[in-house]
Amino acid sequence: MKISIITPNYNYEKYLPELLKSVALQDYPDIEHVIVDDGSTDNSVSVIETFVRQYPNRFKLIQQANAGQSAALNTALKAVSGDLIVWINSDDYFTENIFKKIARFFTENPHVDIMYGDINFVDLESQFIFTHRNQSFRYSEAALLGFTMFLSSNAVVWRSNLMKNLIGFRADLKCNMDGEFYSRLFYKNTFSYQSLAIA
Repeated sequence: MKISIITPNYNYEKYLPELLKSVALQDYPDIEHVIVDDGSTDNSVSVIETFVRQYPNRFKLIQQANAGQSAALNTALKAVSGDLIVWINSDDYFTENIFKKIARFFTENPHVDIMYGDINFVDLESQFIFTHRNQSFRYSEAALLGFTMFLSSNAVVWRSNLMKNLIGFRADLKCNMDGEFYSRLFYKNTFSYQSLAIA
């Protein structure tokens, strides 16, 4: 089961090494990480290219003129080839060896379309503060209160075949583009909360 990671990046040179290292050191072999640089003016591209050279089968860099986060995410979605998709931003990183657990869950639960878990909060020195437990919810609850009340974007993993009948992120929205996307992704699909700190 191949896992595709999508990351939009704009001027996050400072944080990229920790994210990319967290992907490079995962013990799960079948991972692709598509990073779309959205016209950065810092040294982001050089940082990403270093990892692409070291791990050419794991990282893919796409560069485009600045068009915003949603446009970058949509570019990444068009480039992935995995069975599962997870989105993480440039200033976050994955917990150690989490992808083996994610792949096992989807293999053992073929009826589940989407899995979501928890995230760890850290300080500026990457020291652990606490684990944020995302809540189990019903679709009607999230539609009323907002999907981002229950979900963290970098802790949602979904089967790529869901994208066949789903447009990507709405580039016309200036806020809540993630909540709006999840309202469509989760609609009439099966989902499961798992007590796993993904990032």
